[in-house]
Amino acid sequence: MQDADVSGDPVTWYEREFGAEPDYSKILARLARHPDERQRLLRGYFEPSEEERDEGAKEPTAAHRAIAALCRRKYIRVIVTTNFDRLLEQALVAEGLQPTVVSTADAVRGAPPLVHADLLIIKIHGDYLDTRIRNTTGELESYPRPMARLLDRVFDEFGLVVCGWSARWDPALRGALERCRNQRYTTYWTGVEDPDQSLQDLLRLRRADFIRIGGADEFFEDLNEKIEGLEEHARPHPLSVRAAVASVKRYLPEPRHDIRFNDLLSNEAKRIMDEAGGGRFALSGQPDATNVASRVKAYEDLTEILRSVFATACFWADSRHEPTLTRLVEDMSAHPSTGGNTFWLDLRFYPAFLLLYAGGIAAVANAKHGVLRAMWLDPVVRRGNESLPAVLGLNREDVLKDDHAKILPGMERKNTPVSQWLQPVLRSSLQEVLPLDGRYERALDRFEYLWGLVHADLYVSPWQDQRVWGPLGSFVWRGWGSDHPSEIIGREIETLGAEWPLLKEGFFAGDLERLKKAKVAFDEFWQGLNLRW
Repeated sequence: MQDADVSGDPVTWYEREFGAEPDYSKILARLARHPDERQRLLRGYFEPSEEERDEGAKEPTAAHRAIAALCRRKYIRVIVTTNFDRLLEQALVAEGLQPTVVSTADAVRGAPPLVHADLLIIKIHGDYLDTRIRNTTGELESYPRPMARLLDRVFDEFGLVVCGWSARWDPALRGALERCRNQRYTTYWTGVEDPDQSLQDLLRLRRADFIRIGGADEFFEDLNEKIEGLEEHARPHPLSVRAAVASVKRYLPEPRHDIRFNDLLSNEAKRIMDEAGGGRFALSGQPDATNVASRVKAYEDLTEILRSVFATACFWADSRHEPTLTRLVEDMSAHPSTGGNTFWLDLRFYPAFLLLYAGGIAAVANAKHGVLRAMWLDPVVRRGNESLPAVLGLNREDVLKDDHAKILPGMERKNTPVSQWLQPVLRSSLQEVLPLDGRYERALDRFEYLWGLVHADLYVSPWQDQRVWGPLGSFVWRGWGSDHPSEIIGREIETLGAEWPLLKEGFFAGDLERLKKAKVAFDEFWQGLNLRW
């Protein structure tokens, strides 16, 4: 060690003193001869002090956060890094991800096969908390055989995006790239400077595309933003929606088209469920205003075609179509039992919930009471250990609670935020069958009132006083006067009695007195809440 004055340019001082450019490996070898000494020396460079923590130093960078976002959406599954720190792991945890980390030969042996690894980080130089980290030139000449074999598989079976490595150092890593003769997928190599001759040789060997970048933060943030933009533009084109609606209108009148009608709905439902079960919709991590709004919007975009088709079908369907509608609701509600954050697990049912809303409004608008039964009572929805009719199993409070919906943009001060959020969202799905806004609003309010009424009748209260409860909609505050859904339905019941259409379809067990009792109780429930608002 030397107590030298290196004020000014330390690099110039080093070159003058030692006759060579400063070399990380050689400097580290001079400062600490043994691996455990090097580990203790480097630890202070990775862990923030109290002051640094207050200043936000040694935290994940914008590049780390962008990479983590790409991992969450399954665009990146394997990361090979020469870094010892844990900044990337911290960024991934913030996205709700728990990667498998491999940093030693022993860890390689215990790692899952690549095909089964959801997210794998390979720290080829080790982890800074492990004394076996690889630093010096001699340590970087070769890797243990298990690590070398793992790299061979990664470089053979995956495309590569290389950032932050010049290929000048780490001969073992360069050798792994040179050994791989199969270029199954493209390699993109980024750098802030043009490649030197040595790197050009490696680029030719990999048939890689070189991309000049300003820095890792800029590159990965830009990449993440562009992919988000592509996802947004992947929404179905309006012509696709109109073509699908035109097809279902052509299939509905004639029984000879029933198979095509069934296939159109089933295939679109399968597409949605396949995509909803993929990496875009992770079930871990904490919900916040940003990711909740993003997830809700993604589900809405994903169901745009099916919502319009389903609404059109429910408006015009005959009794022979009802079994198909029932199966569709069941299929859209069939989610495997798995772990995750309860909020995200419940939100998986949002696409099916959207269908019930769009189809229900359409059915109510055209007095298709058999369709309501086919959507509400006939489908069996599995929630936990219970099998429930869809009118209970897809209740909004078990899909997206009003309290949670208040974090959606513009819903902070709304009394019925789910209903008020859905009204403009579903408008385009009903445009074909309800072109007038006034009719749409009236159908929406009647539908929501009926859902609350039927739910209140079937609901088994967990409280000892057996209080009535049903989901609420905009009907609780929208002033229809004598044309309020509660008033209209009350007059219908008094006029038609046991012939009221929903009774004839099996709602309220076909019991007029049970219907009247449920209506009185439900009206007292929501009117009491309305007074408090």
